[in-house]
Amino acid sequence: MNRRNFLVAAATAAASLATAAPNATRNVIELRYFHMRTNADNQMQRSSEFLRASAAASKRSGATVLGFFGSIIADRSPFILSLAAFPSLAALETARSKESEDKDFKQASDALNALPGLGYERQESSLIRCFEGMPSVDLTTVANPGVSQGDALRAPRVFELRMYESNNTSTLARKVNMFNTGEIAIFQRLGMRPVFR
Repeated sequence: MNRRNFLVAAATAAASLATAAPNATRNVIELRYFHMRTNADNQMQRSSEFLRASAAASKRSGATVLGFFGSIIADRSPFILSLAAFPSLAALETARSKESEDKDFKQASDALNALPGLGYERQESSLIRCFEGMPSVDLTTVANPGVSQGDALRAPRVFELRMYESNNTSTLARKVNMFNTGEIAIFQRLGMRPVFR
């Protein structure tokens, strides 16, 4: 692509994002890391069973998107990364309160805790606010053609989780603005299929 076409495409993408973003509600994403060790406690299997058994309770409680990812190549492996999206911080708080009272969630927790040893070593949570340019998790970018979103027969996929760090709030604001005004559109155009930002 020559420079002129690139600039026109970038300007078009930026204009469409700028007009759509202010009206969109930006979701809150909770990322939970379940850090484990490879030992006789079989933590990966136990935690996977807990998350599988408690997933329906999380959805009933108000999580709009729910996903679980195992590490392939990552720092501090093994771990499971749980992703849950909510319309707001208040919705997240309400959902977690409802979830703790759900009978299926209690049953899954009891099963995890009844076995000797640890189900996982440590749990770490991070809250992320979606960018204006991508205000919610977009599952359409990861769907397999002809297979429904809830179908357990979907082929396994590999995702890359990127974390950007900034020296200060000014450089952070510039980086966020770069995503909102063009980089997300470039990723999508090139087939990189971002799930959330």
